[in-house]
Amino acid sequence: MRFYFDFLSHNEEIRDYEGVELSDWLTAYGHAVQIVKLTAPYLPEGSDWRGLRIQVRDECRRHVLNVLFPAALRYAALLTQPSLQTNYLPVKFGKRSGPGCPMSSGA
Repeated sequence: MRFYFDFLSHNEEIRDYEGVELSDWLTAYGHAVQIVKLTAPYLPEGSDWRGLRIQVRDECRRHVLNVLFPAALRYAALLTQPSLQTNYLPVKFGKRSGPGCPMSSGA
């Protein structure tokens, strides 16, 4: 599957007309994050990065997702970490639990 990675800012668009062949949108997301990591060190220090993003499009040129640049250079250090870890815990949708929830009584 071919994905395209456009660089967008408030006043500029740099379109990707070549694209990259990748297995799925999750791999495309990882590729876009790598583009941000590789580009961030070249952006002027002290500039406002809000609005800078990589827009990912699929082979039909439909918008799939955006990967945002960090808001400021002080957050760019996060981009140098080999992998970003989160405290993500899977959530089961459709069931509720916890105090005050009518479905928490074994439903």
